[in-house]
Amino acid sequence: MTTAATSVGASAPTIEFIFHGTGTSSSLPNIACITSDPITCETCGSTLGPAGQKNKRRNTGGILRVLGDGQSPNRVIVIDVGKTFLSAAYDLFPRYGLRRIDAVILTHPHADAMNGLDDLRGWTLGKSIQAHIDIYVSAFTFKEVQRSFPYLVAKEFATGGGDVPEFRWHIIKENEPFRIMGVDFDITPIVVHHGRLFMTTEGDRHTPNDTPIPSGTASPAKAQFNSGTPKSSSPGSQRNSIEISAQGDPVSVDAVNMAALQLSPTHKPITRLTLPNQAPTAKPKPYLCFGFIFGDFMVYMSDVSHIPNDTWETIQSNSPGFGNQKNSGSSSGVANQTGRYRVLVVDCLRLEPHTSHFGIQGAFDAAKRVNAHRTYMVGFGHRIPHDDWNSIGEYLEGRDMNEKQLERPNVLGAMGILPQGGEPVWIRPAYDGLRLLGNKEEIKTLLSPPDVSLSETRALEYLDSNFVSWESIEQLSRLDAEVERTRVEAQDLEKRLGESQQLTYSFISTTNHQTKSLIDYAQELSLKRHLMVDEISALHDELVPANQEGATLLSELEELQKRLKELEGAKSYLQVLERALELSERGVQAIKQPATDRFSTTILDPFKDLSDFVSRANELLTDSSGSEIPMIARFLGNLRSSTWKDIKGVFTNRLAEASEKLGWPLPINLPASSVSDVEAFQQTFVDLLSLQAEGEAIQARSEVSDNKNERDGLYSLEALVLPIALRFKFHFDSTRPTSRLDKPEWYFTHILNISHEHRGFIEHFIQPLIDKSPFHDINAQNEFTRLLFPILARKIRKSVPQLLAQPSLLAHTIYQSLLFDAAVRESGFTLVNTWECRATKQHKAKEWPGVADVVLSHKSWFDEWMEAERHFTEHQYNEIIISPDAFAFSNDGNEDFQQADIRPTNSARRIKALLEQVTERYQPLPHYNQRARFLITVQVPILEAYYGRISSSLDAFETLSSSFVRAVPGALAGQVGAGVDARKLTSGHEGLQRLLKAYASAFAIKSAMQEWGDSIFFLELWTEINEKSALRAKVDAHPSLPHTTPASTAEEIHGTLFDELISQYVSIVTRAEDMIIRHVCSEVEVELKGYFAKQWESGHDNDDNLVAIPATLVSPLTTLTTHLSLLVKTLPSSATASLYRRIASSIASHILQRSVFHFGRGRMIPSRGVVFAREAHLWVEASQLAMPNRRVEGPWQRLLDGARLVSIPEGADFEAAKDTIWRASNEQCAEFAEAIGVRSLDRKEMQDALRARSDW
Repeated sequence: MTTAATSVGASAPTIEFIFHGTGTSSSLPNIACITSDPITCETCGSTLGPAGQKNKRRNTGGILRVLGDGQSPNRVIVIDVGKTFLSAAYDLFPRYGLRRIDAVILTHPHADAMNGLDDLRGWTLGKSIQAHIDIYVSAFTFKEVQRSFPYLVAKEFATGGGDVPEFRWHIIKENEPFRIMGVDFDITPIVVHHGRLFMTTEGDRHTPNDTPIPSGTASPAKAQFNSGTPKSSSPGSQRNSIEISAQGDPVSVDAVNMAALQLSPTHKPITRLTLPNQAPTAKPKPYLCFGFIFGDFMVYMSDVSHIPNDTWETIQSNSPGFGNQKNSGSSSGVANQTGRYRVLVVDCLRLEPHTSHFGIQGAFDAAKRVNAHRTYMVGFGHRIPHDDWNSIGEYLEGRDMNEKQLERPNVLGAMGILPQGGEPVWIRPAYDGLRLLGNKEEIKTLLSPPDVSLSETRALEYLDSNFVSWESIEQLSRLDAEVERTRVEAQDLEKRLGESQQLTYSFISTTNHQTKSLIDYAQELSLKRHLMVDEISALHDELVPANQEGATLLSELEELQKRLKELEGAKSYLQVLERALELSERGVQAIKQPATDRFSTTILDPFKDLSDFVSRANELLTDSSGSEIPMIARFLGNLRSSTWKDIKGVFTNRLAEASEKLGWPLPINLPASSVSDVEAFQQTFVDLLSLQAEGEAIQARSEVSDNKNERDGLYSLEALVLPIALRFKFHFDSTRPTSRLDKPEWYFTHILNISHEHRGFIEHFIQPLIDKSPFHDINAQNEFTRLLFPILARKIRKSVPQLLAQPSLLAHTIYQSLLFDAAVRESGFTLVNTWECRATKQHKAKEWPGVADVVLSHKSWFDEWMEAERHFTEHQYNEIIISPDAFAFSNDGNEDFQQADIRPTNSARRIKALLEQVTERYQPLPHYNQRARFLITVQVPILEAYYGRISSSLDAFETLSSSFVRAVPGALAGQVGAGVDARKLTSGHEGLQRLLKAYASAFAIKSAMQEWGDSIFFLELWTEINEKSALRAKVDAHPSLPHTTPASTAEEIHGTLFDELISQYVSIVTRAEDMIIRHVCSEVEVELKGYFAKQWESGHDNDDNLVAIPATLVSPLTTLTTHLSLLVKTLPSSATASLYRRIASSIASHILQRSVFHFGRGRMIPSRGVVFAREAHLWVEASQLAMPNRRVEGPWQRLLDGARLVSIPEGADFEAAKDTIWRASNEQCAEFAEAIGVRSLDRKEMQDALRARSDW
């Protein structure tokens, strides 16, 4: 079946159409018929034999194959996939070489059209044939598929293994052509009636609210999917590879759910038939079904009981000859003979009409009106066999009927229904597997002469298969019947061949005639084209001016037309503006009339007219795309706002006049005021409240949201604040002495006093008036105080730029603003029940940021202040460090010094005070990130610098004490210059004092940080830092601050903010302690060198020597006593005791090692042992002298124990000691040691001590 070309020179596609089903919904044969005994149904019974195979009919549907040209593949379009489609595919796809399905088009959502959708999984599972199949349906059909088979739309509804077909859905609409990819002709959906349905209630679920209802023109409804449409729960959820599109443009399912599919402007929306105030009644409605027009060659209507008029118009307008008919003025509803559809497929269930299907009369009328070359009937029931339908078609074609045909009751019944005579129509029954050929090669094959040898071969095969034995040969009646059937079929084919040849000759003649007419028409058009070119050329010459550089007349006309349109638009705009200005003037004048001293809602009627006018204008001037608002719309909005401000101003002035009579803004003495003045004030105050309430109502009706600023509040209180603002400006924004940049506390105190002075008047007189108004939830005192803040905010914004060059004044102003905020909060002020919370509709109280936030929220101003604070603090630190008494003890010579504390140096005390002063300055800051920045930028660098200073001093001390004399930055006493004895700086009393100052400085700052870390302020700051990721990042990046722990991962936040710095200072305190001990011990050990060198020189000792102090011990003992005395004087008892124990233990061990254990082995005579014991007690006595009233023996115990052992009398006592220490048991040895007072030496050390005796 080759289609006619749609235009001259265009090549038509090569098409073939295959009927995959031609039966009704229940299909044929009927199970009840073929299982009855006996079988009485002729049609169904014939399907059991070979002669009745054409009576086997599946659910109606078709396959349209567009044959490619070798460069492009074939395209396969399936129309309807009913219950029997899969069996049809098993039969037809292998027979005709079909495999892929490019598109499925559904006519309606009945089982015989859509229940085979699930069987399409065989094509898409695992992409066995293709990845997906495009499905084209109406919105109503899509909803029914979604309701019946939800898993076909969204995989989340699939059960079992989840193996479902992959579809891509497309929504198509009535009379809106669409194309399938790879197909170069349009497919136009048309609406036909397929029976009817009843609606008894408005919510009848069997009649979806988008079921198409004819209203003038039949059009499918907008695809408004119901809430049951599955929505994707996440971007990665399975959507069954579904895309839904409106006629080919893919969109997501969610997009369809949210926005549905938009109706074309030419389509009417679907409306219900039941009126709002009418009880629903049962009314029949047509059930609508789609038919299709394929290009201009085929009309397909498989399920139809009625064709609406607008559908007939669509069929006619798409016919090949429609253009010629219009040109020829034909008004007939039948397509002319020169341009006809090639094929019509039409529904015909039975002879009689049916509620949902055509009978023979309907099918005949449709065929006659469409006037296609060929009409095929489908949708047959089982009452009439195929041969009878074929005879009825011959009758309609005008052929003579033979006696056998006239004997058939069905044929006679059709003849009784159909009209006699008239123009013949070619109409035949289709059957399953019928293929309408469009391939030229196949047509040539059919036209070729028969192959005799092939026919003989097939005849022999037939005989061999049916007559395999002598018994079967005896049944020659079967062979005779088969021969007779074949003969009759051959005669019929010959007859049809003659008819086809006659029609072919007729078609060729008609085509030649039409081609000649088209050639003549083309020549005529060519002539007209040349004439038009000449006319256009002449017009061009007339329009082009003589001066080629000038503008053409046409361009001038276009420019004038453009300017005319602009002027017309400007005129319209001016008319709008004129009307708006007129309404604005009327609105203000209505308020200013003398008769409007009292407020009433009627006086705002002119303003309401203006508001409504502006709202309507804005609707016309703006669109919903969110583009920029036109200038005129902004002007109208501003005009409405300014008009309202003028109205408000009139009432504000009245209240100002009334309040002035009471003495406002000075404190009001109500008892001393006249009753009339008080009543006038009350009335004007209430009028302004009423005006504000009505204004809110007008805004709500007009959906207006004017811009608000920080002064928005109750109109009445705003009016009272206005004279206060004027007085403030007079005093503090002028050249008066009260306007001074260095005295911000003056204007802060002024505003604070005003709030306090008027509190009684506001709470006891104003608050009751507000309580009776619609704004009864407003707290008058809080609202009045809030409205005073913008006065200060303006002053601060004006002053700060002038203060940036004066950091000290800037810091002072900010500090005063923080004090003001604290005072306001202490007075009980909050934003609860103020206009700000009411306007923003906040249920939770908003925290007031404070007036200081004007500066603190301004990044550059805050940075300037921070930098000023940093420079100031660094300057103060440097002044402290370079002070001559920086490292002197803070209360040297002060008898009131508490021995429980380590006396700090002046620098440590001053730095602590400096850092506490910094804390005091930034403690009132409202935001934790500002506090953290102050800590990191200002305080931590000072602590780091002081730590570095002390550490460098200790480094310098160690360097100088090692005789490497060099200038070391950070030395406590300054740089070491020429002519300075380096050893003097690090030795003796002076050296120890330097170490003690370093120790005390570090200890003082460490103790201060421990105290700060446990304070509430720094604990709260540390907690907030751990809770906020931004602050954690800043703190974690700083090496001198501890690592944070996110509050979400820790049950409890441990540590303090200064733990890391404390650990650094602890390390330097420990280092200073070690250096103090090493310094004292090393100096004593140096002095002991002479003692060790001469202790063996004396050959004997007398009694006098036993009581005298050896000269070699005087210097060591004096050095020890001096250093211990300095420790006792400088440090508290606990610190002194700790250092003393370590010093004494070290010296005792040193003497014991040098005199007894190693160097004295076998050299100490008994008398020298006694002397050594006396000398050992001298160390204890010297320590007791430096540290009176303290127990000092403990650290010297090892030395005393060694002295006791070497001083044992010679002879029997010494021998007994040796015998016990070397030979006795451990218990006996311990008893002996306890007896002679040895407590700290072990057995080996006691043996080493005895070996020092010369008599050992």
